[in-house]
Amino acid sequence: MLQHQPSRTAEYMAMFRASEHAKGAGRRVFTDPLAVALLPGSLRLSAKLLAVRPVGEMLTRYIDRQWPGARTSGIARTRLIDDWIEESIGQAEQVVLLGAGFDTRACLTQQSIGLKKNKRSF
Repeated sequence: MLQHQPSRTAEYMAMFRASEHAKGAGRRVFTDPLAVALLPGSLRLSAKLLAVRPVGEMLTRYIDRQWPGARTSGIARTRLIDDWIEESIGQAEQVVLLGAGFDTRACLTQQSIGLKKNKRSF
């Protein structure tokens, strides 16, 4: 990773989140409307293509063959953490996200479940 450059891992995870969001309400397992805005042009196009049948199905198979588990575990992990946060509402006073990279959860969680507005990013 070059200094002052995002990691490829952060970019790819954002691409997987953006492509999942682009699938539409009936097909996606979570929403992340902000993820696509974080992507460089080439990955932004890939994220949009991943959501379009049958091109997306071919790209998904290619990604899964080249990097087994990266896409699926990223999507599953995103959903799991979102579920844990949602379940903890009313039980926890704060949520701390470590190593978030391009994770938009802090913004999305505040919007979708009405967390207090005094959040901090470090």
